[in-house]
Amino acid sequence: MTRVAQAYFDVLLARANLSTIESQKIAVAEQLEQAKRNFVVGTATITDSREAQARYDLVVAQELVAQNDVEVRNRPWKQLVGKPAGELAGLTTPVTLNAPQPAAMDAWVEQAYQSSLQIAIAQHSVELAAREIERASAGHRPTLDAVGSLTQTTPAPRWRASGATCARW
Repeated sequence: MTRVAQAYFDVLLARANLSTIESQKIAVAEQLEQAKRNFVVGTATITDSREAQARYDLVVAQELVAQNDVEVRNRPWKQLVGKPAGELAGLTTPVTLNAPQPAAMDAWVEQAYQSSLQIAIAQHSVELAAREIERASAGHRPTLDAVGSLTQTTPAPRWRASGATCARW
């Protein structure tokens, strides 16, 4: 299911990119025609006309890349579904998004500060560095080593000799 969804959205994205570049091509073509007219009239230089032509050629190259991308993105879709991607339902425009709650930027910054793993790691690194500084600065101070021992002994039993037998007192 994940692969199908990924292929679906890849096809949609490639088609949207192609549509954007086609719109850009139309706009740049109009600019090119205007630059050519201005050159003929004498209000623009040949450099302006050639720069407009270069922009148009660049957009044409981008359009070819986008067309290839659409073809490449259609292949996984066709392999997964078994038929080419026809009309795919995209996002409706305009997309309405709800405002974030809370709306205050400070609350989001504070939440990010409190829950950020990178900030927690950085804080612990600062604490560790401070302790290392304390340890290094204490290296010249005198040290005291204490050694102690504890032994426990039990008294030996006392024996009394009486005749041939020994008895305990």
